[in-house]
Amino acid sequence: MKDSWPAAARCLAAGGSQTDAARAAKVDPRTVRRWLDNEAQFADRVDDARTEMLTQAAGILAKAAGVAADRLAEIAEDGADRHALVASRTILEAASRYRSDLQIEQRLRQLEIASRIRTPVWDE
Repeated sequence: MKDSWPAAARCLAAGGSQTDAARAAKVDPRTVRRWLDNEAQFADRVDDARTEMLTQAAGILAKAAGVAADRLAEIAEDGADRHALVASRTILEAASRYRSDLQIEQRLRQLEIASRIRTPVWDE
């Protein structure tokens, strides 16, 4: 049974239905429902597969973002005023969002660290 988990987990992680996952794993759809309802390790596998897919996608997007930023910078420096204006605005908006997201991520990391350091005080 657990031999079928990887195929079903990958399918669900990619947005497939329980029926799709059952076909991928060559099991009955009720089996997939039962795994999701009763097997925490299976749900963890689905989450792990989704995390891996998102990590890979983020890497691809990060690589493309560098290329896109270079191209926008070229357009901004180039001739046509209308295109330069749009490219410049796009660069500034993206930089602002990136900075804001980075600050939020840093604050969350600090909160996570602080919450691990504090130990609860229990009233007796």
